[in-house]
Amino acid sequence: VAAYGDARQGVRDLLWLSAYTDEACESLIDAIVDNWSGPVRAFWYAPTVSMGLEGLPRAHRDATHRALVARGFTGRDLWSYQVLNVTNPATSCDVGFTEKRALWPDETGQAVAEYEVGIPYPALGALWWIETNYSQRGRGYGRRALYAALGVLARHGAHQVALFVDDDTDAGERDRRPAKALYASVGFVEVDRLWSYSRGDLPPEGVPTPS
Repeated sequence: VAAYGDARQGVRDLLWLSAYTDEACESLIDAIVDNWSGPVRAFWYAPTVSMGLEGLPRAHRDATHRALVARGFTGRDLWSYQVLNVTNPATSCDVGFTEKRALWPDETGQAVAEYEVGIPYPALGALWWIETNYSQRGRGYGRRALYAALGVLARHGAHQVALFVDDDTDAGERDRRPAKALYASVGFVEVDRLWSYSRGDLPPEGVPTPS
């Protein structure tokens, strides 16, 4: 099974693919890209069925990676996929639970940290995002926000938490090294790298810009 569609910029998107054999994977990709002369993107977005994955789990889906590369796609390693096992979660699980919170306003009334979490599947929590105001970094607010987010997920029955870090650059405000060090310090472990792919010349708005 595969899902794909055509964007308004004349780009075809392979959104999602599931196959039991290498041959089936290759056939699905061929059916999507054959007789299409324009550019193609693959695993570019975050379909609902993927629990927010912003790309292809490279190590877990090596056959898909090989098939795409063999058909002229160029892959970009964009995201770190990490998981944490939760200590003492609640016995019942609130599947579908979501929470977005802004924490600790500064002197201007703006939040110094924010997070958004959810439980999309039984016992599986997601840390969709966490952010500290750039001017307030290095003061421990990120760690406090992380503990708060993990505590919320544990109280709502998450046994494991997944997060995705867009660490394709280490420049300025987008430097993710401090965040990754923080996640590692509480026990998060990288289980895969998430890739996006393209073939052909994409229009400027078609180039990925993780945020």
